[in-house]
Amino acid sequence: MRDLKNLIKRTIIIFFLNLGCIFNSPVIVAFAIYLSLFKSKNIKYNDNYRKTAIIIYRANGIDDVESAFQYYQSKNRILFLERIYLRKINSFFTQEDKITIHQYLKNKRNQKYFIFLGKFVKWLRFFLGNIYFVSFNFAFSEEFNLRDVCFEKKISYLLMYKECVRTKGNYNLTFKKKYKNAINLNKNILKISVYNNDMKKELIKNNIFNKSQIYVTGMPRSYYSQIKEREIIKQNIVFFLISNRAGLPVDRNLLPKKIQDLSWSDINEKVLQVFGELSEKYPMINFIVKSKAGLSKKDQDKIKNNIKSPNIKFYLGGAGHPLIKSSFIIIAFNSTTVYEAILNEKKVIIPYFKKYKNKIYRDYILEYPNKLCVENKKELTKKIEATINTRKLINIKINKKEKKLIKKYLGNIKLAPKNMRKFLNI
Repeated sequence: MRDLKNLIKRTIIIFFLNLGCIFNSPVIVAFAIYLSLFKSKNIKYNDNYRKTAIIIYRANGIDDVESAFQYYQSKNRILFLERIYLRKINSFFTQEDKITIHQYLKNKRNQKYFIFLGKFVKWLRFFLGNIYFVSFNFAFSEEFNLRDVCFEKKISYLLMYKECVRTKGNYNLTFKKKYKNAINLNKNILKISVYNNDMKKELIKNNIFNKSQIYVTGMPRSYYSQIKEREIIKQNIVFFLISNRAGLPVDRNLLPKKIQDLSWSDINEKVLQVFGELSEKYPMINFIVKSKAGLSKKDQDKIKNNIKSPNIKFYLGGAGHPLIKSSFIIIAFNSTTVYEAILNEKKVIIPYFKKYKNKIYRDYILEYPNKLCVENKKELTKKIEATINTRKLINIKINKKEKKLIKKYLGNIKLAPKNMRKFLNI
């Protein structure tokens, strides 16, 4: 029933967005957007708030916002806007839904769209009062025009940058080739938050942002991984399915020709095979496969069709943190999940197979403590079984090497929630 209600609401909102665009009526579009805005039940704000933050929703971004305000009220009202609505408006006025930053800078300004957006934000101010926008990535093309308009109208635009845990190879190719000298557009962003100092250095070095725009906050959601709760550790072993592009540039053409077809599907297949074998041997254990929401229908069906045991579960989308908390073994690779699980003092297994340890692949893999890695399917099976049989489930102490890597990738996690609150409460 709830899904049906949301579908009806979305259909009505999109109808009025189309109507407002067709009849060149910014007030209709602004009112439709106003009606579409929603709160998070996990974020409280003062009744006498000064401003309204419109956060352009991203499934894997909201957790950092909610973590920042978990035990604190926000000085400003925080509302969320579905990205699909911005895309609808943008696609009506321009055919350039997926253009790069440099393509946008070279193109002639769409004056009609610019004027429309100027009136649109004026009406949003009428409905909401003093507003500012918050997004999660400087390369989302549906926001380029809106950012420029906000800059001209003196409406602040903030960025909580999520893609802060990157491999050396990803930095070298994506930042040095794709985003280099993007500062001419990014000057319309008041400030950007990043997790770590590595990201700050790369943004400055490649002339993507000015030093004065960048705030190193740490990863807010990771702070609460350290807080010991009375949790029930279930009989769960969870594998966070590896994205084929994890650690690699999104654009394959940026890669050397020898590895343009590189993916981690081989590791995924081996882990799933191990799950299939062990699920029969240990029917009391839940073997969970967790995937991000963007997994293709083809890959979803492939996984589902290969699941033969009732104690193998497949979860698509949603937050991964509850699964880390409730499981006693976490298997992941080229993901922040590894470091979050270490913070939770869980048994972490990293399927860093021997075939990927040669020089050509090394730059596209995050740094890991060797003792957590397995080099093949046999070692993976052995390590899982050893943990099941010894029942050493929790309270695995974090060593110096692990602390160093956590600081490198996740930043100052102790101050992260406070830093993020300060960043957002402008």
